[in-house]
Amino acid sequence: MSTALLRSTLVLSLAASALLSGPASAQSTAVVISGDCKDPDLISAARELTRELPRVKELKVLSESEVVDKLGRSPTRSVEEIRRQLDTAQQQFYQAQYHKAVAQLETAMQDIIHLPPGQARWQLWVSASVLDGLVRGRLNKSAAASDAFRRVLRIDPTYKLDPDYFSPSTIKEFDRIRAEVVAAKKVTFMVKTNPSGATVYIDGKSFGKTPFVTELLPGSYQVSVGANGVFSLPRQVDVVRSAPSDLFVDLGFESAIDTERVPCISGVKNESVLLAHANKLGSVLDLEQLVLMRFERQQIGPSWLAAALIKIKGGEKIREGGLQVTARGYPPHGIEELARFIITGESSDLVLPQPTGRPQTSPPTRPERPAEPSSLEPVATVESTPSPSWRKPVGQSLTAAGAVVLAAGIGFQVSSILAHRDYQAWVDGGRLPGEPAVAAREALDRSNAHQLFAYVGYGVGAVAAGAGLFLWLGNRSATEPASTAETTPQVSVLPTREGLALSATVRF
Repeated sequence: MSTALLRSTLVLSLAASALLSGPASAQSTAVVISGDCKDPDLISAARELTRELPRVKELKVLSESEVVDKLGRSPTRSVEEIRRQLDTAQQQFYQAQYHKAVAQLETAMQDIIHLPPGQARWQLWVSASVLDGLVRGRLNKSAAASDAFRRVLRIDPTYKLDPDYFSPSTIKEFDRIRAEVVAAKKVTFMVKTNPSGATVYIDGKSFGKTPFVTELLPGSYQVSVGANGVFSLPRQVDVVRSAPSDLFVDLGFESAIDTERVPCISGVKNESVLLAHANKLGSVLDLEQLVLMRFERQQIGPSWLAAALIKIKGGEKIREGGLQVTARGYPPHGIEELARFIITGESSDLVLPQPTGRPQTSPPTRPERPAEPSSLEPVATVESTPSPSWRKPVGQSLTAAGAVVLAAGIGFQVSSILAHRDYQAWVDGGRLPGEPAVAAREALDRSNAHQLFAYVGYGVGAVAAGAGLFLWLGNRSATEPASTAETTPQVSVLPTREGLALSATVRF
């Protein structure tokens, strides 16, 4: 009886454990773009892919906001806007509206920490902290007031209040906290960078060049480094009393990260360096895998929207695929199919896979199909015979005219692409002037019309250039030392999957 009871209890315990544990934890994933970080088409595609990935497989896909929070948001207000906000808080303090002043200060200080480090930010931080200490003191929150003053003095113990603006009692309290900060036991803090020689900023104030060593009070600090106008990602560093703290920053990597819109790796063209940066970014975000997207834009012809799945542990590229993008954008359900291919490897007619295992810099290419002999035989072949002298100037004129018409077709093609980009920008967020619906329709109509003109230019120009080459290159002197078989030009018309191709061949 006791054995049966024990077995029942064991079974129930295992079942309860399975129910409580639930399914295996989903892999943490994020979508990052590379290239032009302001490209509206790329940004839109990345956001759409972020929405599609969890529908393919149970994944923990970080939202754009979650990624930016981890990397540090770009400032939403300028220095002047924050300074006006502090002036408002100061007026509320003078009018004894202390709670409103606190709310203004809390918002302003959140904006200040997102500003680039430097003297302007540090002055705003000092003004906000001192005013916060005054307001907290009037609310009888002495501990909070002391903490506000300490935020300034732990960074700059020599800072003094102006007696023309502050009361003797406030200056006395400020000096008391200064004495505590100077006498307190501090912890060694070291910063190293690659490359060295970068400026170290702590809570926005510049200190020195790397390698850099200082003494800090235990606590949490925002640390960043910068060189030549670029800055690292801001990071919160907890300095603890028990052991020295040190920080290493790869400035080459962190200066390439843009968080103004979606997370982006900018300015990196080398494939191996880009892969290394993506792997480091995945480690910073504490991801298991990362999807890296980019646009391979072509001046003429279709472009490519490529995405690669990167396994962070080991820095391995699992697979990569791309969608062909025309002037009208990528195919319907293209992002959905791309998400499925990237995560599961499931093939799709829309997604062109790209081999992994070696650096790739060219757009994905579709595997070659077996030749179709019946469709590749020339439809018509015209051989020229010795011709009168009038054929050469006529041929040259036709060739030149054909080249001009082809160039015009290319110009219309580029204009069509730009007009469609304007239309797409309106769809993604609105950049067109005037009434949005009218402007968007005009951009789309212009794109369609110019695309038609481009096709006409290609056709007319190709025919004129081909005929001109036939007449021009067929006019060779009978005295030239070349056989008829070697000097006879040939013009062939070949069918393709998109229409007819005209080719001219001359052997010299």
